[in-house]
Amino acid sequence: MPYRKRAVAIGMLAAAYWMLLFMLTHVSISAPEPVEGMDKAAHAGAYAVLAMLLCAAASTLWPFGPRVAAGVICLIAAYGAIDELTQSLTRDRTPDAWDWFADVIGAAAGTAVLAVARAWYRGRRQQSREAPAAAPRE
Repeated sequence: MPYRKRAVAIGMLAAAYWMLLFMLTHVSISAPEPVEGMDKAAHAGAYAVLAMLLCAAASTLWPFGPRVAAGVICLIAAYGAIDELTQSLTRDRTPDAWDWFADVIGAAAGTAVLAVARAWYRGRRQQSREAPAAAPRE
């Protein structure tokens, strides 16, 4: 896929996922009490995916590095705080500082996973470029 189309596709996927997260966190749900800790794990997982998508989208515009990673984590931390506060406007939803903390931990973990995956992939590509051509058999 050409670079420009890939950049647009990644950006649209990140935006669609972010909108889905917003909708899911602002829908009134009367569900049974979740298993202890599963709510926080769900928050961390959802925001880890968001962080990976935002980092991938941002890296189509800027080189991926500590500044992009920190920017994505800060953006998600701010959004997570706003998300938690606005949940008080929805019936059956309450803001929770621990949910926000799980959001930020998830964002940091997702960013770290993406950074490690990118470094591993680049290392593999570099090795394949440097590998000597197979010697002809006699």
